[in-house]
Amino acid sequence: MKNSAIRFTILAYSILLCLSANAQDALLMQNINFSEFGYNSAFIADDDATFTVALTNTTGGGIQNTGQINFQGFTQLEKSGLAIGTRVESKYYGLFRTSTMQFETAKKVRLNANSHLFAGFGAGMQFNSLRTNELNEFVNRTDPMLVDNAFPQYRFIFGFGLGYNYLNKLKAGFSMPSFARTESDFNPIYLANVSYRIQAGEVIGIRPEALMFGSNVAPISAEFSAKIDFKNQVWIKAGARTTNTLVGAIGVDTRYITIGYAYNGFLQEFSAIVPAIHNINITFRSGSKNPEKRLQLW
Repeated sequence: MKNSAIRFTILAYSILLCLSANAQDALLMQNINFSEFGYNSAFIADDDATFTVALTNTTGGGIQNTGQINFQGFTQLEKSGLAIGTRVESKYYGLFRTSTMQFETAKKVRLNANSHLFAGFGAGMQFNSLRTNELNEFVNRTDPMLVDNAFPQYRFIFGFGLGYNYLNKLKAGFSMPSFARTESDFNPIYLANVSYRIQAGEVIGIRPEALMFGSNVAPISAEFSAKIDFKNQVWIKAGARTTNTLVGAIGVDTRYITIGYAYNGFLQEFSAIVPAIHNINITFRSGSKNPEKRLQLW
């Protein structure tokens, strides 16, 4: 009876949080360069560490000054197959700032010894405000767009994510980071990805990946890339998006820490607005269940 009560409590907690894989209106480029759990919280239950903290900083130049800081932390409840965590984001674009705070949870379901399914959920709140420090004497402060955004605006955000992993080779997922909101201008974001790691030699692996993302107010965009790793620890990534964007990334992945840098270069009509976006990602892990994953280059 006691165990049943514990399981019911955990289930009730999961349902309470179960409304967003990654509720965010953030720069997609910030999340899709590194780990799957960055844009699909179903994969927080697929991490091999007991506790994980990820921090990403995003900057861009050009006419529209843009940037973002993203914090994500989660822990595994091994016996129940659940993972719970939180995400905090702060994004600015030109005159406007968007901040998001949300809770996440995911459930891992074992299909057999080699494959697992994941379902991720959560709920959060988003704050929109005006960056008054960016205003100058040339700005018309009576502009309706500025007046309407002069004070913080709050809204709830919800969503979900699904994932699949086969032997850490085949990975696939689908998520709607902003599945529902308590406002009239509902614009859901959806993402789908599939990748497969090919062992190209004794120490070299290649992971081709296709990623699609879009919303109900924008056409579907896609990224096609390949990630080459050395002993699954040191890696480089190169690819392109249908949004006239080139992508390049490099990183080191060890048992306790992952460090990565990514470059997103815009071409043609976008280059004058935001010529490039740079991402720096640092992920810390503790209690890793994979003792062999250390940085051993030679």
